[in-house]
Amino acid sequence: TGGFKENAIKLWDPVRARLIHSLHGHALGVLCCCVSRTSDILLSGSVDKTLKVWTLKSANAVCTMVGHSGSVTCCAMSLDGRLAVSGSSDKTVKLWEMSTGKLLNSFQGHTEGILACSISADGKRVFSTSYDSSVRTWEVSTGRELLSFDMCSHIRIPDYCSFSDGSNWIIAGDANVTCIWDVASGELIRMLGQVPNEKVFSIAVSPDSSTVLCGTEHHVQLWDTRSWKLVETIRGHADAVICCTMASTNKFVVSGTRDDVIKIWDPSGQIPLDKEGESEVTCCELTVDCQRTLVAVGETLQVRETVTGQLIHSCSDHTATILCCAVSPDGRWYVTGGEDCTLKVWSAMTNQLLMTLSGHTDHVKCCVVSVDSLTIVSGGNDNTIRIWDADMGTLRQTCPGHAVECCAVAPNGGWIVSGGYDNFLRLWDVPSGDFIGALQGHQDKLTCTIIARDGSKIISGSSDKSIKFWDPVSADLLSTIECTSEPVRCQVSTDDKWLLCAFSDCSVACYVVATNEAIFSLKTYNPFSAACIKNACVVFCGPESVESYEVFGMTFMEAHTPRPECESPSAASAKARSPNRRMSFSTFRRHSSFALKG
Repeated sequence: TGGFKENAIKLWDPVRARLIHSLHGHALGVLCCCVSRTSDILLSGSVDKTLKVWTLKSANAVCTMVGHSGSVTCCAMSLDGRLAVSGSSDKTVKLWEMSTGKLLNSFQGHTEGILACSISADGKRVFSTSYDSSVRTWEVSTGRELLSFDMCSHIRIPDYCSFSDGSNWIIAGDANVTCIWDVASGELIRMLGQVPNEKVFSIAVSPDSSTVLCGTEHHVQLWDTRSWKLVETIRGHADAVICCTMASTNKFVVSGTRDDVIKIWDPSGQIPLDKEGESEVTCCELTVDCQRTLVAVGETLQVRETVTGQLIHSCSDHTATILCCAVSPDGRWYVTGGEDCTLKVWSAMTNQLLMTLSGHTDHVKCCVVSVDSLTIVSGGNDNTIRIWDADMGTLRQTCPGHAVECCAVAPNGGWIVSGGYDNFLRLWDVPSGDFIGALQGHQDKLTCTIIARDGSKIISGSSDKSIKFWDPVSADLLSTIECTSEPVRCQVSTDDKWLLCAFSDCSVACYVVATNEAIFSLKTYNPFSAACIKNACVVFCGPESVESYEVFGMTFMEAHTPRPECESPSAASAKARSPNRRMSFSTFRRHSSFALKG
């Protein structure tokens, strides 16, 4: 979705109805955006007169197209993703090369600002319509105008319009009527009826051209293009529907209104997929002794007995969904971060709010606490890592770099590592906040990262379904474990001998760090939306219940040790490791299960 007020594009998970990421780069409001059919490329246009090309995996702008002298009001890509076309309030339509951002041609002829544009399925023609009520067809190879026709006999000035997929026809309308024309001939195909006393504000065509969506003052109409009959009216908005679209699978409809609400609908049942009143578990964490489990459900943090599931306390001071939580190693407090751009510190004894840490300008995605419990590190969608004094609640350092998904603090407290959507791990010096270096090797976003207890290894998990081991001093990739699903949480044993991982398919696996050999792998709970590991206890949180599993015969206890002198990887020297204590895997069993409701 493109945002005029925030100058940003937001990426959403349509199944969970959760914000994935915000793309910042335009200087002014975003008026249009479209996604390539063949790659993870996004194109956006803005009031700042530019178009930007983004990669969805890294959430980075890779190219800026400059050439318009007015606001970019519409944009589209060819089916093969090679070409892009844009329209502007400067009355021109421009053709661009997607790979380089080079301007290939500028089509002139409209006498008013451009309302919509499109490229034919074969990539040989460009179509445009304007507030001058004309529809024009241009030849890509020569730039000459092939056809022009007016909509004036039916529509004086179009309020909305859309081209079908492949640009075979155009649908446009005003306050009184909605019409469909054949683009090749200019012939009027159909006039659609209107809902009494309701104005149409937006129009869209499904990707397979089987359905036309009309956004009205309170509803979304669905028209069958074979019979041109109204087949469904989706009711539920409290304000005008100013934009709407349908998924390529035709499985759901998305609509947006003037009051900044986006709703996702089942087109047959008309029920929003993001069911109002039901919140999903977004994160969970165990206390140091594993006696209690922290479960974030929407804006509320629930504190529960791990074994019985008894609700002890609910913390509701966040004003938006909680996305991350962490417990101090000394067990005295815990910290949460979320979509309200704040972190909150709570007393573990009284469960009362101690302080609020403000500074992030976008969602806080991760937070961790140093071994000595003196430092809080947080990362978010505002492309920063922030380092806080845990006692005073003051901001020590801000490290600008990338959109952060996970982070970890070295045992000596001297440096941190962060992982994000750009597929990189980045190392930072804690005292100065300086960037130390980057580790490159993953092919998709980072999902989790930890640092070995002796600081000799960084372990990272990614959506590319791999776990990688790194040397933080030399930045060398030491080894890789190829997995069958996405690792979401991991922890090393106190002697750095074992690695315990939880995966997105609700499985748990234990590996020998030295050899990467899998000791065991077990499928557990399904489905789940959050997981955590501590002291050899693995917790999976699903929509309605929590299940915990315990590993016996291994020690994963979080040790609280005095803080040593701060060291960065660049200054660290090899240190003798204490002999590994011989350990044998005993058993892995379900520890407890309890329902969240009630």
